[in-house]
Amino acid sequence: MATSPRPVPPDALLQRIRGEYLETPSLRLTPAQARRLFGLEPDMCGATLEALLNEHFLVCTNEGLFVRSTAVA
Repeated sequence: MATSPRPVPPDALLQRIRGEYLETPSLRLTPAQARRLFGLEPDMCGATLEALLNEHFLVCTNEGLFVRSTAVA
């Protein structure tokens, strides 16, 4: 049984989410909260959060919250 490839988040979406986190440095979201806030389907939300983790813009806390990395100026 093959699985569908993970969607690739558009650059505009990544930039929009980066902007939200830069505008609100204390933003801490669960994946479900991020889906609602950004109006995303679960697969796209997961791919987007993963992309932002991979570029070290976001980190995931032990509680499962996505927060801006302290390495981001």
